Amino acid sequence: VVDQLRLTEKDREGMSAPPPHGLPPGLPPPPPVIGVVGTTATEKPATSKKIKIKRLTKEERAKALERGRNKGKEKETHIKKQQGPEWLKVVMTKIETEDGSGMAREIENILSEDKEEGLMGSSLFVFDFDKTITLGLGTEQKIRGGSRTLQALERLKAKGGTLVVVTARSKVSSGLLSQILKNARLAKIFDIQDTKSTSLKIGDISVQCSCNHVAFACGYHKHRVVASLATQQSPRYKRVFFFDDNPNNAFEVAVLCPRLIGLEHNKKEGESTVDSKGKEAMVTSLRSYWCSTYLEELAGNMGMHPDDPDHPYQEMYASALAAFGIGRVEMEERDGKIREKFREVIRTRRAERGAAK
Repeated sequence: VVDQLRLTEKDREGMSAPPPHGLPPGLPPPPPVIGVVGTTATEKPATSKKIKIKRLTKEERAKALERGRNKGKEKETHIKKQQGPEWLKVVMTKIETEDGSGMAREIENILSEDKEEGLMGSSLFVFDFDKTITLGLGTEQKIRGGSRTLQALERLKAKGGTLVVVTARSKVSSGLLSQILKNARLAKIFDIQDTKSTSLKIGDISVQCSCNHVAFACGYHKHRVVASLATQQSPRYKRVFFFDDNPNNAFEVAVLCPRLIGLEHNKKEGESTVDSKGKEAMVTSLRSYWCSTYLEELAGNMGMHPDDPDHPYQEMYASALAAFGIGRVEMEERDGKIREKFREVIRTRRAERGAAK
């Protein structure tokens, strides 16, 4: 903010009166600044009423936590889709384990549930990469859940399931993704033979596709990519499973995909081909899993900085968290515990470095 410009005597010659705000003629005055520290604005700061924040008692806090847990008491929450087809069943599930093996456990359950021969051949499994399959950017060779995760993925592949990676990484990093998959010993599981990258149009968005249509870098349009893959003509999929460490991605896939799948089905098949049980439908089941890192982080395996934009326990993810049974009170509690754990880990690392010197 320019409050006063000192002029030399030569500058002042011929000036009958000082210009407004001390600026040379011809320049517009600066906008008024109200309540900014370090300025000499003449306007008085706008008065604001103090907002009283009600502090919850222990009993009230316990009740609020219980209400939040009751909403998500059942691990699987069926989502009402106002615009989605009735024949498409959607299930949302939260996975939390201290050792990161939760996704592997769910895959094992899916495999054990499948009694029908050939059903796995019409199943699409979509995985996020960072902090879902691996432990995150920079630690790509470390698999989340260790050997149990690798074995579960290998069993899926052996049973005929289709496995793809859909990442929020930018288009420029899709080539890097190809290298990561190789380094992470996943090339064989995902059947990567070609690491060339091509651009793919899905509606009005551009997606970077690499590794022979196995890896897709799409920013935050994951629901668009999942719906497009789910409704392709060959192979035909009956079931779609989506795994992501970000609650909002899992939430959007569960809530936004059904309508896109329904529209695409009607475009290709027409409503007349769908009976009351959805027998002719392309996709009849969509399961979206939030692979939460909360318990792992409390155990000391920090996934990200608490101020990272993808940190799950923040206001913009409140709706997604609520869908998985995490109310605002619990959201704040989890955020506080993770921040405290993060500070503890930093203090420990500094002490270790100091001792090493």
